[in-house]
Amino acid sequence: MSRSEQIQKYLSYATKTLFTILGLLMILSVVHIETNKKSPEEIAKILEESKEMRAIMAKGGQLNKNLPEIWPPKMNNVYPDFAMIDQEGREFLLSSLKGKVIIVEYIDISSPVSQAQSGARKFGAYYAASSSDIDEYAKPFAEVLKKNTSGSIVLPNDNIIELKIIIYGEGGGAGTRDDAQQWAQHFNLKKSDNVIVAVTKNDFRGKESDVIISGFQLLDKNMLLRVDSSGATPKHSLAMTLVPLVPKLIRN
Repeated sequence: MSRSEQIQKYLSYATKTLFTILGLLMILSVVHIETNKKSPEEIAKILEESKEMRAIMAKGGQLNKNLPEIWPPKMNNVYPDFAMIDQEGREFLLSSLKGKVIIVEYIDISSPVSQAQSGARKFGAYYAASSSDIDEYAKPFAEVLKKNTSGSIVLPNDNIIELKIIIYGEGGGAGTRDDAQQWAQHFNLKKSDNVIVAVTKNDFRGKESDVIISGFQLLDKNMLLRVDSSGATPKHSLAMTLVPLVPKLIRN
């Protein structure tokens, strides 16, 4: 190993150590604040949860143990496989969709963005949202694709599956089969049009999933995550990066 490679290795290790220390300090500061407001029983619970969190962080694991080992999914890696239940009550694995180009969208049904991306401007708001809660900029993927390919690719398309996964259902609870069914019915989302509305079989709620709710991710036919335009701060542009790659992936 060359000297420059050794230096790079030491710097990487030092950076990881620093972030771990900072994370622990943040946890301890929260505990300190909370202990000034809680009862002895609540303090004991906070300390136990903090201990568990530190153990998970030290192992580089997930806070939500229901999540796949690698989460959120990583760019240019095979997408983690997990079980879901669709709007018709059918249980399936994500990997069963291999061979199609997949547009993945994670949903919080109370989110104005999620509402708009499923078609709230056309069908009206769903659940407890009102028309004023619909995001004025977010649009369904079909509209974005048609506009930015000048109509050369329109949905439904036999080579493309839209997979809408509800993470947060009614009242902020975990998405249920009823949530998937009712969301699909309200926005006229049909499996016959290659649109699958689903909920994860296990509860995926938590900070790890929050960062990819709203927006879209693009998976190629081999289940590799090719573009990530999801979350409040997308890694890639939907119109400039994700959409232009769709025609190429369809042809491959």
